[in-house]
Amino acid sequence: MLKYFIVSVHIILALFIFQHGFLLKRQEIVQKSSCSDAKGDDDSCWMKPQYKRVVLVLVDALRYDFLFPSDHCGEKEETKYCCGKMKYVSELFNNRSLSIGILIADPPTTTIQRLKAVTTGTLPTFIDAGDNFSSDFNVKEDNFLYQAKESGRNMTLLGDDTWISLYPNVFSRTAAYDSFDINDLNTVDDKVIPLLQDEIDNSNSSLIIAHFLGVDHCGHKFGSNHPVMTDTLRKMDKMLENTIKSLRDDDLLLVFGDHGMTLTGDHGGDSTQEVYAGFFAYSKNGLIELPKKAIYQIDLVPTISLLLGIPIPFSNLGTVITSMFPENLRESAVAMNYEQVKRFAEVYSRQNNFAELHNYISREANTMDEQLNSISQIQTSLRVAWTQFDNSYINVGILLLIEAYFFILSEQELTVSIGVFRSGCILLQCALLWDNSKSSAPAITLLMMALSVSCLSSMFKCLANSCNHVVGQNKITPNYIANWGMVIHSISMLSNSFIIYEAKITRFFIQSVLVWSFFSCFERTKRNIKIWPMLKSILEDRKFYLLILSLCFLRFESYFHRCREEEIGCIQYDAPLVSALLPKDTKLHRIVFSIFCMIAFNYLIFGKVFRNEKPIFEKLAYPLILVVSCHMFYMTSGNNSDRANWLVIINLVNSLIISLFAGESKLYFLLFPIYILLGDGLIPAIMCLVFILYSCFQIVPYDTLPPVISLFITYGFYLTGHSPTLPTIPWNAGFIGISGQLALRVLPAILILSHLNISSIISAVVVFIHEPKISNARCVSFQLMRSIMTCVAASIHRRHLMLEQKLDRMSGDELNMTDTDSDAEEESGEECMSDDDGIALETNDQNNSDCKESDNDCIVMTPDLLEKEMKATIADVANVLQVPSGMCRILLHKYKWNKESLLERFYEHPDTNAFLLDAQVIPNVTESSSSAQPNPAECDICCVVCELSGLACNHRSCARCWKAYLQTKIMNDCSSEIECMCSGCKLLIEDEKVMNYITDEVTRAAYRRLVISSYIETNRLLRWCPGVDCGKAVKVPHCEPRLVICSCSKQFCFACGNDWHEPVNCRLLKLWLKKCSDDSETSNWINANTKECPKCQITIEKDGGCNHMTCKSSTCKFEFCWMCLGPWEPHGSSWYSCNRFDDSAAKQARDAQELSRANLQRYLFYYNRYMGHQQSLKLEGKLYATVKSKMEQMQQRSMSWIEVQFLRKAVDVLSECRRTLMFTYAFAYYLQKDNNSQIFEDNQKDLEMETEKLSEILERELENENLVMLKQKVQDKYRYVEHRRKILLSHCQEGTERDQWKYIE
Repeated sequence: MLKYFIVSVHIILALFIFQHGFLLKRQEIVQKSSCSDAKGDDDSCWMKPQYKRVVLVLVDALRYDFLFPSDHCGEKEETKYCCGKMKYVSELFNNRSLSIGILIADPPTTTIQRLKAVTTGTLPTFIDAGDNFSSDFNVKEDNFLYQAKESGRNMTLLGDDTWISLYPNVFSRTAAYDSFDINDLNTVDDKVIPLLQDEIDNSNSSLIIAHFLGVDHCGHKFGSNHPVMTDTLRKMDKMLENTIKSLRDDDLLLVFGDHGMTLTGDHGGDSTQEVYAGFFAYSKNGLIELPKKAIYQIDLVPTISLLLGIPIPFSNLGTVITSMFPENLRESAVAMNYEQVKRFAEVYSRQNNFAELHNYISREANTMDEQLNSISQIQTSLRVAWTQFDNSYINVGILLLIEAYFFILSEQELTVSIGVFRSGCILLQCALLWDNSKSSAPAITLLMMALSVSCLSSMFKCLANSCNHVVGQNKITPNYIANWGMVIHSISMLSNSFIIYEAKITRFFIQSVLVWSFFSCFERTKRNIKIWPMLKSILEDRKFYLLILSLCFLRFESYFHRCREEEIGCIQYDAPLVSALLPKDTKLHRIVFSIFCMIAFNYLIFGKVFRNEKPIFEKLAYPLILVVSCHMFYMTSGNNSDRANWLVIINLVNSLIISLFAGESKLYFLLFPIYILLGDGLIPAIMCLVFILYSCFQIVPYDTLPPVISLFITYGFYLTGHSPTLPTIPWNAGFIGISGQLALRVLPAILILSHLNISSIISAVVVFIHEPKISNARCVSFQLMRSIMTCVAASIHRRHLMLEQKLDRMSGDELNMTDTDSDAEEESGEECMSDDDGIALETNDQNNSDCKESDNDCIVMTPDLLEKEMKATIADVANVLQVPSGMCRILLHKYKWNKESLLERFYEHPDTNAFLLDAQVIPNVTESSSSAQPNPAECDICCVVCELSGLACNHRSCARCWKAYLQTKIMNDCSSEIECMCSGCKLLIEDEKVMNYITDEVTRAAYRRLVISSYIETNRLLRWCPGVDCGKAVKVPHCEPRLVICSCSKQFCFACGNDWHEPVNCRLLKLWLKKCSDDSETSNWINANTKECPKCQITIEKDGGCNHMTCKSSTCKFEFCWMCLGPWEPHGSSWYSCNRFDDSAAKQARDAQELSRANLQRYLFYYNRYMGHQQSLKLEGKLYATVKSKMEQMQQRSMSWIEVQFLRKAVDVLSECRRTLMFTYAFAYYLQKDNNSQIFEDNQKDLEMETEKLSEILERELENENLVMLKQKVQDKYRYVEHRRKILLSHCQEGTERDQWKYIE
């Protein structure tokens, strides 16, 4: 026992050492800023205060879209109860009294890390998230609260007591309340609201902080889309209304969230919903216009500091929000911010020997733009520095685990010498964890040497033991399959796809071992029995039914599985989801099913398994089932948390007492506390887990149990509704049976860990009490094998993991929230050509626009999904109007599938019948009231006497004529809105009638396609993807010109359906394409594809993307530019003017013929360059094959896959720049000459020149043998080219927003 205790300590310390090198933690600098560091113009401390008082209202988990007005929320069901509910804020926004912005919260998005970032301006790391379970974590770094106190300012805190833990003895007045009880939605907020009002009216504090918790707690308990969230947001809106009305003229109000939340209310930092928080600033002095691009949360720190006239905290990395300062102070604010960041960078680089920072520190930045750019570069450099891993600690941790693994397998006894050695290793491990400075290098070296020797010694003993075991074995046994299954599963950790589908892999191995174990056991005992007696024996064997049921229960994992976004085709069922997210009927059904399962399981346990147990214990289980059932109902109602907590205590105490007196069923009674911990949705999963484990012990041979249990622990993790992602951590488990006001914060952490590791806990308990005893060495070794491979995989793939990605992922998606004007839509003749209405909230990267619902609010839909959505819309409206679904589809088609417009017109119309008659869905009264014809009768069309049928208008014909008429309309006319066959009758035929008459499946399918097509073509929020053979459509929340990317990778503009054409708008592009298609103004193929050498006049055809041409004539060899036909030498200098057209010839024209010729020449100038870049774009598609070959060669020369991706990135950037340049010439053709057009052409020139250089590098210099220099050169070039492209597009966008462009049409 002592041996395994020492080895366990060894393994735990090894994992801590690995974590120390893997999970990032930056070094804190406690130096403080002072007034002497900077002086204002009037010798004030840094900057003169701009406001006498600042009121910070922090609404915990205030997601950005919670602030949006209702007309910007769209029709998304997941924001029905949370978007557009803050009416007063919406009113201020619509009146242009405030501007709404987005704050980006750097992960992890936990409260302590967000408060620390908002006050210090620093970036926390993921290992800091554990501080949330500590009640005495103090901030030692410089912060604006400390600076305000040092300057003699009074500060008031109201709300979350986490501020007191972080900053003790700082506030002049506090009213702090415990924030850990997520079940308490109103207590803290209800206490803070009147205190905030009193503080604003009567306080002399310069800084008032009010931290409200209701929105966050509501999200954790009910999710973001719940009626309770609506009430909570309205309460916050009322609070803000009273606060704003009470402000003084010299007050500044800042309202923001510390993070966002997902639909389930979680906020680990894994998605944009979790890291995007809302923000607005308000002052009675006038509108404070916030940047349209999302800003980092740490940017609040220097902004608040300078607005209050106090020093910026020393460790701050945020950038001042310049729009919040008067124009005459913006340069001064940026300069002070730049000097502060530079001072911090100097100290940090000196203490950490970070040479890269010297490149930015040594440069002097004089202008505001240069200073902002330097701050950004320093910030980026430090972000990269804080994502560096300590490889020495990682390697030591892995080697420690490997040594422990071979020591366990060697089955060595714990002698005195081994005990002394292992104790020494433990002391060295403790020394490494205690001292992480450079002085730990000798300890690392000594430990690595000792571990290597011990590892080799244990390996030799393992080889000797394995040889003895292998001798005499000549067949495949269940133990053989289980061992190799565990080995394969451990190795699969190195593959990302195997990790994603780990549940299915472990299920396959467990199924294989169970089946093989059963039949191998049967083979040993029933070897000489014939087939029919053998089948009879199988059917009489109890293990056979256990096997069948186990195989069925193993398949149930998909019902409890939590889908990851990487899992293609994964269906998310309701069982593992939080009950607050489900409809009431689903909640009730889930609870009833769980109660039924508990009763049935109790009956089976005592009727089939514990037959010898006393009957009293079976009856004692039913009161416990009743307690669990009551707890489920109380938790679902959401208003009886105190009673639910008492039920947890009653359940736990009674379960423990009964288990003490029970016999063989004692473990069964310990399941009842687990039922409550996991919740009603996962109770059946626990029963499946227990049954499968019981079957394994009954079917699998004794020596095969250790690897099977190891596989089972992993499988049980997924079976109990877990997934290895941050959003699926069961935070609600931390409040089961306890109050959030409990001082012992470690208890919630224990409950959460117990929930996550319930399969491990159950398996460990069963192994511990099982008779005969299972080999502890094998059980530990298999678990250790998986831990080793997990650590190895994590160290190999660490650059792909979220730990690094999240720190610099915030280039993000483009979040444009624009309003659409339907009148403008009709006038322009386009589907949607609306302008920006002022709430365009963008992030930094405009190119990352994946068309995913979770990221960019647009959805790629298949025809099946379209039909399903269309039918759902029809059903909704049909229920309101009480009309048939076919008639309802026609009405919706008339109103372009705008439900609100249809219902509004329907209820506004004085005569319902007249409304339906105008819509052609009911017949004219005179037609429908005509005398009925006899039946059978003569058909008016084919003159055959037969049964006649028709529509409500009483125009009847035989079925054959109706069928022929409808087939003609569908197959020939391609019409989905078909009028009555009678001439002059305008009644439209309903879908049900059409389907009744048409029996041909081909025609029926064609009609369904026409209906879906009409649904898309008339719905302004839908558009077919123009990709070849794609067949999908894209749905967006707002109709606007925007880039959308279909799942087939086709990129196009939603407004016009053409390829994405930034910077030219849809209207000008339409004119340009029409002009290009006119043969009278285009040159022939030769002029477009060949040119003559300027020197020797030989005709040359371009066969590559590069515009640097060399004449192939042996007597010429002249180098020239394909675009302008001029010498190539000036194209790399400042004399580059290839892109600029000189229209002096047109101005000197004397007559119409010369003017027409000049116009044609001007058109051909832009057309040739447009087509030239288009041709280059097509030809450079060959580069992908070239680059792929080069990447394979580089990987063969010791470079990893991720290290060679720079080449693919370079080609991607080159293609994007070619596409942008192509459309800049269409834009420039219609651009009127002025100063703005000159700046545009300069930007165009810079981009074109650098694009040519990048193209030349990729086409001519890839054979460079020095891979390091090649990588550096390519990376530098494509980054600069991408930077120039962003500058050009930003200038075009700015000109459009300010209406600076003047066009010639």
